[in-house]
Amino acid sequence: VEPPPVKRIHAIYGINLPTEVGSVYKRKDTCFSESNVKNLYKLDSKAFIRERKGDNKPHGGYQLKGGILMETNKTPQAVSNGRRVSGDGTVPYFSLQHCQSWNANGRNVTVVELDKAEHREILADPRF
Repeated sequence: VEPPPVKRIHAIYGINLPTEVGSVYKRKDTCFSESNVKNLYKLDSKAFIRERKGDNKPHGGYQLKGGILMETNKTPQAVSNGRRVSGDGTVPYFSLQHCQSWNANGRNVTVVELDKAEHREILADPRF
């Protein structure tokens, strides 16, 4: 995403709420005919994250429930030097922090991260 054509950018967003980042599907046992086409996949509600041997960070900070993978405030973020943080409940942290990559070529980017501020409710947050 290209930066906007302005010199100063102020970004304010929420962090540290469980945020969906993926899902696990399995193939359905489905028989169908030409006249009865069905979806062949469904969420795998029995999927789980296997801990790596010798890893002192269980599940890498992710949660997997009902086939939905969520980042949490314990998820290390590669884009933030391993800092443990998650998104705003709607947008993953990786996407929220993207505006920081615009801090170059004469642009000044200021970021304010509001702990536990939810994506839709941030405008009503007194810290905003």
